[in-house]
Amino acid sequence: MKGITAVIAVILLLLITVAITGFSFTFLGRTQNVLENETREAAEVEITKTQESFRVVSTQGNKIYIRNTGPHDLQNLEFFVDGSPAEVTSNCPEGIKPQTVCIFEIAAEEGEHEIIILGNAQEQDITMNVVSESTTTITTSTTMTTSTTTMPLPEKFVFVTSATGTGKLSTWSDSGGETGISAADKICDNLAEAVSGLTGKNWVAWLSSSSAHAKDRIRDAVYKMPDNAVIANTKADLLDGVILNPILVDENGAVISSVYNAWTGSDWNGNSVSSYTCNEWADDGSSSGMFGFAEETGTAWTYGSSSGIACTNVYRLYCFEV
Repeated sequence: MKGITAVIAVILLLLITVAITGFSFTFLGRTQNVLENETREAAEVEITKTQESFRVVSTQGNKIYIRNTGPHDLQNLEFFVDGSPAEVTSNCPEGIKPQTVCIFEIAAEEGEHEIIILGNAQEQDITMNVVSESTTTITTSTTMTTSTTTMPLPEKFVFVTSATGTGKLSTWSDSGGETGISAADKICDNLAEAVSGLTGKNWVAWLSSSSAHAKDRIRDAVYKMPDNAVIANTKADLLDGVILNPILVDENGAVISSVYNAWTGSDWNGNSVSSYTCNEWADDGSSSGMFGFAEETGTAWTYGSSSGIACTNVYRLYCFEV
């Protein structure tokens, strides 16, 4: 019996040793997998950070327009005003999607400030002149019995269409059966009529033909987008080669996030580029059309190329209240 008991003890000891060894291998294997996964995830995060990139498109008042030029969502931007952390609100609280422009409003006093914008892998420094929103006033000066009143320019809206289409404008769903420039104006009308605050107004598209110049189709006014960001204080201001803000807001007040080109048929001064009007905006075949880049504030907002582009492309329109 004593011999048998010793054998059983040895067997039990061997079984326990095998079990402990197996558990150790399993535990160590799982630990190694966890460490490998954590290392891989950390490496992927670092790679994503290095691929992040952005640029400041424009500023207006206390607003900064920033475009995500990288391949991943852009989050956690930090803002500093004159070296101190700044409070910022944005219309993109979940971050900026790739190739999307978002608006950041900075809490800063009026005046010129040095702004630093920090991302995970990039820094941009800009000088920004913070001013209050413009107000419309009437000034009166009187000398003896003579009164002179200076009337301010009317404020008019401008937007980029939420709808897109080829250079054959009659094919757009909102063209109302019209063709050519008339179709463009009808598109602007129909889109605006569906939005409270833009109804009951007169609209034309920023578009030239061989016989019409876009600049002659609008009036002298202060032009602002539905979010109240001003793009030009006068018609001359609109045509001087630089606008105050990119025309990125559609009729619904939303910042467009794709298709940043708009048909114009016009040069930087609003004159017709007659060779590039998609055959009077009635052709999406072999003809070419002039276009602009909605995210630009220089001449490229209306004159995006010296050679036009195929009218088969799907672009937007700029619409001006008149």
